[in-house]
Amino acid sequence: MENLNNAPLENVNDESSQAKSKGSTKPKKKRKKVYKPLPEFILDSQKTLINAQDSEILPLLEKRGYPKALILDKQKQFADLDKLYQAQKKEYGEQFDATEEYNKKVELLDEEYADHLTFGRRLFKNDAAAKSALGLKGIRSASESGYAKQGKLFYDGALDNADYIAAFAKKGVTDTELKAQQKGFNDLVVLSASKDKESAEAQKATKDRDALYDELNEWMAEFKETAIIALKKFPQLREKLGYIEE
Repeated sequence: MENLNNAPLENVNDESSQAKSKGSTKPKKKRKKVYKPLPEFILDSQKTLINAQDSEILPLLEKRGYPKALILDKQKQFADLDKLYQAQKKEYGEQFDATEEYNKKVELLDEEYADHLTFGRRLFKNDAAAKSALGLKGIRSASESGYAKQGKLFYDGALDNADYIAAFAKKGVTDTELKAQQKGFNDLVVLSASKDKESAEAQKATKDRDALYDELNEWMAEFKETAIIALKKFPQLREKLGYIEE
């Protein structure tokens, strides 16, 4: 009798590997997304709502509480959402440009400003009135608007008093240099205010966009649930809405 315990296992292994190989050709399920980028969400939703008005689909949705008028209204809201998205991008672009311009101006002014502050503190270390006029008391502001305002105060105060101008001249700082710095800080104050304005507008644009985004996202989730039930017996119609069975 043949000893089965010593029989070669090649055929068994081959069959097993073939089964695994066949199994590996099965397409993997597409991973379900938790987050969808806003442009993709708008485009996909608009396609769904357009196809929802199909003559075969619409009657089935109307029975479940989704008349054509409501679907058309949601289409309009998606158009509004796209406008808010574009506006938000524009506002953040303007905020970025304003920030870049502000930073470039600071880079041009700061080194000379630091030197002039050092001279001012040395020249007027015992002059309380000068310290007050030039804003030399206390620490320098860390905020952007505070930095611009303190710089403006320093140069306005220096140029408003002939004795101060003369004192700076002894350190080799001319009134022409002081005036150039004064103009630079005047510009910086304006840029700082513009930057704050652009930042506020960008934040508002984001808030408006996100409020409508969240509202429509919730509406589309409920619409999908209902549409899948309404079209339960018609998978080809579900697919037309983009709702492929997972």
